[in-house]
Amino acid sequence: MKFILVITDIRRKDTLFISDYLKVFSIKDAILSVKNGLVANTIVVNGRFGSYIRTIPKAHKEDEFETISLSAPSFFKLLHNNSLAHFTPALKKCIDIYLQNNLDQKYYIEPVGSYQVSIAKVKEKVLENKDYIASAARYFSINENLLGAILIDEISQAGAFEFILDAIGGNLIGVNTSAGVAQIKLNTAHNLIIKELYNPDKSNKKLLSKLNMSTRRELYDYVKLPKHSIYFAAANIRYFIDSWKSEIDLSNRIEILATLYHLPYRKPHNKPRENERGLQIAGEFYNYFKEWTK
Repeated sequence: MKFILVITDIRRKDTLFISDYLKVFSIKDAILSVKNGLVANTIVVNGRFGSYIRTIPKAHKEDEFETISLSAPSFFKLLHNNSLAHFTPALKKCIDIYLQNNLDQKYYIEPVGSYQVSIAKVKEKVLENKDYIASAARYFSINENLLGAILIDEISQAGAFEFILDAIGGNLIGVNTSAGVAQIKLNTAHNLIIKELYNPDKSNKKLLSKLNMSTRRELYDYVKLPKHSIYFAAANIRYFIDSWKSEIDLSNRIEILATLYHLPYRKPHNKPRENERGLQIAGEFYNYFKEWTK
């Protein structure tokens, strides 16, 4: 076994180690595995501030931690940009192994700008949450099929990284971590709370505080839950409709709403344009959700 990707925290401290079997190790478990001789090209070093792992001097360049390390903020940035062209070699290697083990070559989804993912796995996760999708759509008076289609896109985009996202938990929260089945960014969730569009726990005054590492961890624990992730997604769609209505009615412009959902903030104007990802959500994924839930 060898480590093919190392995720570091915001201080560039090694925190998570991913093996060539796609098993995720904490620093404690990784050190134990290295001590037991289970990991190639690595040694344990006892430093001034405790034990840590490093690659042996004779390791190939492609196996050195300096080459395969990626900070948590960079990981989330690459995930949000959904461009394979910008992925690091170590990240691409994880994707290749994941696809080899999980992809049915006959039945898959290929989201715009990203990699193929098993349609069965995406469908299963969507249907697990169909009641939340329906109730959130009713609560915010938005198109249920659009919300479901956006969920299909977000689940597909994050599919090959799900095992890493689960392991990260709240321990590697970056500047703007995303979480949950709807991949809601914490900044977005906090903005929706401040604007009183959705608050998962009104008794928790900390959620109204200025965002810092402590607040982000607190908020992460809500956003990672399917119900709140989906309700935040629905609230965000409602926010787009309401904030743009002085310029244009987006209520039935599903391709524009699907586009706005995954883009950085855009000042409302009367000539919004859809992009390729928005068109895929409004067409292919919209029809998938209708078919799966009829």
